[in-house]
Amino acid sequence: MPSRWFLPIPDLDPSRVKLGFVHAAFSRWFDAAEGESPSASRVDHEANDKPYTISPPTRLNGTVGVELAVLTEEAEQLLLAAARDGVSARLGNQTRQIRAPRLLRRQPYDVLAAGPHGTRWELAILSPLTFRSGDRATPLPSVATVLGGLGRAWSLWCEPREPLRRDELGKVWVSDVDLVSELLTLTVGGRPLHIPAATGSLTLRCEPGVADRVAPLIRFASYAGIGSMTRRGLGVVEVREAGAQVA
Repeated sequence: MPSRWFLPIPDLDPSRVKLGFVHAAFSRWFDAAEGESPSASRVDHEANDKPYTISPPTRLNGTVGVELAVLTEEAEQLLLAAARDGVSARLGNQTRQIRAPRLLRRQPYDVLAAGPHGTRWELAILSPLTFRSGDRATPLPSVATVLGGLGRAWSLWCEPREPLRRDELGKVWVSDVDLVSELLTLTVGGRPLHIPAATGSLTLRCEPGVADRVAPLIRFASYAGIGSMTRRGLGVVEVREAGAQVA
């Protein structure tokens, strides 16, 4: 069951927190320990697919913290066990205490999949997003990459889902964009990695005949994020359907 949480971190200076810091601080909550076999509950640290996403530092009602979304009940249990009130987290050269996590939203997969289904969604991109294929990266979202990534995550953490066919993808399109590109520098494996990324918003639309296949995936984006490196704070989005927030 996907859920999204806010972890208050009082006295944290967001301007000193690089994107890579959030991954270093929180990935250990979900990773298998050294010598431990990966499982449905704890994944290997080097795994490409993990059942959580993390935001860069943000604010909720004036309080600094991070948002952390989990995609399974097992991952939620690990989060709640690790994020005890008063536990410390190190983000770069700042070590701060975390306050009790606050639930922002929780929706079972069957609720995300349930109708009625709209045909228009506005995606507000809250942190830079990028799409990677091997050594190549692009800041430009496409229908195939957005829905393909969401479908893969759904199949991994909920139940197998048949990928959208080419003819179905042809009935989904980007109807509006307001994007600004930027070049990010992340430290990965001890080396700097320069990544083209984008922030802003985009609007997706589909024909009514494929809404029941497309709508659940786009709603799921509020938890799974879109694009690559969602565990390092990239690709955080909010989704609005037909003018009303649904996830």
